[in-house]
Amino acid sequence: EGEVSGVLVLYDITEIRRLERLRQEFVANVSHELKTPLTSIKGFIETLLGGAVKDSERAQTFLKMMEEDTERLNRLIGDLLELSKLESKEVTLKIGPVDLASELQKLVTVFEPRFREKKISVVNQISSNHIPKVLADSDRLKQVLINLIDNAVKFNRENGQIIFSAERSKNGK
Repeated sequence: EGEVSGVLVLYDITEIRRLERLRQEFVANVSHELKTPLTSIKGFIETLLGGAVKDSERAQTFLKMMEEDTERLNRLIGDLLELSKLESKEVTLKIGPVDLASELQKLVTVFEPRFREKKISVVNQISSNHIPKVLADSDRLKQVLINLIDNAVKFNRENGQIIFSAERSKNGK
């Protein structure tokens, strides 16, 4: 009687705030990444509708650029869907032995036209003898390699170089 009593509950929301900030930055970056190709496509459509469609050579150039921007949008949306699956834990990894050298060589072949276009030399130091197999989810590993190679090309300079290398960890794995 006559005394004040109560329960005090404190929560550290530092991590929640950090995650909210990261999510806001992510949404802003994704919005920018989606808006760029859409703006480009819209500009090409307006130009074509404004009369450029009558110049077949120019129209072909614009259509090719629109196709590239559409492919970029598809990749971005695919990445977002994949991220959503990962975040919701819907993705089950299928871990098994993967021949890293073979997978990388296939992707180098796929990216060859982009390497040539930007005059990028490629040095592949990964061989099946050096790194026989890695334990990984083959599809996810391929996705990571595609993203890394795509960024290496996109952010490289003309006449640049990309070097692929790998080494075993000290414990032999």
